[in-house]
Amino acid sequence: MDEWKRVSARTESSTRLAQHAIWEPPELGWLKANVDGATSQTGHDGVEIALQRQIPKLHVETDCLGVARMLNGHERNLSAVGIVVEEIKTMARNLGDFKTIWVRRNANKAAHELARFGLCNAVSVFWDLAPPDCILSIVSDELPDLV
Repeated sequence: MDEWKRVSARTESSTRLAQHAIWEPPELGWLKANVDGATSQTGHDGVEIALQRQIPKLHVETDCLGVARMLNGHERNLSAVGIVVEEIKTMARNLGDFKTIWVRRNANKAAHELARFGLCNAVSVFWDLAPPDCILSIVSDELPDLV
């Protein structure tokens, strides 16, 4: 019975953490690219934009653990998406700092919705300041927690 209580408490605690995961702004001086794990191409686009705009520090956040592991891996990637992964890593070497982390999907809702919008409309777009209408409700839901 004691063992069940310990396991149950751990499961309940980790579930609670997952429910409260929210997007966090980038560190000072960093550009953050939130990437939906459905495609590694969006990570490529994020690095390309950072290089074009001469942004020295890029923080890629993805809801796909596999993509995060591949981008953080030091060995050559021979998977089906290996060419894109290796190109991202090569391009990232031209940045001052580059990091990739995995976050739960509920902390990456805006990126997920934008990826869905892009796939449905066959577009790839970058927004500088104001978020597009399709994610305004997601962004506004998370704003009170950021203030």
